[in-house]
Amino acid sequence: MSIKQRCGLAFGLMLTFLQLLLVAADDQVVCTTQPPALPHNDLYNQHCPFSSGDTSTSFWPCFAHASGDLYQADISADLNNPKYDNDNILLVRDSDLAEFTPKDLARAFSIDYHQAGIRFEYAPITGGCVVLNLIKYNANSGYRMFITSGKDDASSIEVDTSENSGNETTCSKMYFIHLVKEGN
Repeated sequence: MSIKQRCGLAFGLMLTFLQLLLVAADDQVVCTTQPPALPHNDLYNQHCPFSSGDTSTSFWPCFAHASGDLYQADISADLNNPKYDNDNILLVRDSDLAEFTPKDLARAFSIDYHQAGIRFEYAPITGGCVVLNLIKYNANSGYRMFITSGKDDASSIEVDTSENSGNETTCSKMYFIHLVKEGN
């Protein structure tokens, strides 16, 4: 083995070790069962034409992550028995995976944020209203999630994992999802 080959091997091993060190330093390994949802900009814009500033009177709900995104999250159509199927449930605006809307207005879904240990559940009801629920299944994750509606401000929080607010019925067009590390 030549010196160049040995140096290349040593460099490759060093990079591998560095990646393992970064995962260990974060103290969290994210496990997801599906690849990220694929963007469907044209279909998304049919229901949420003005993105996060949508003020239309349509009852089709639009969601935007004010912090966080759908990367490393699993999406399920069954709230009681998660069978993940990212691409057939949500219409994602673009590759940032920060804005989405349901593909079918009458279909419930859940989003499991594994790294945060939080599950977001959405269940539509009549008249454009929805039931939102947040379940923090890992109390030690160090994350908090809350969802605001209408305008994105602290006075319009609908559900919050720090308050164990439970199911909340709301009738808004625009929702903002905040996934934040607690203590920061």
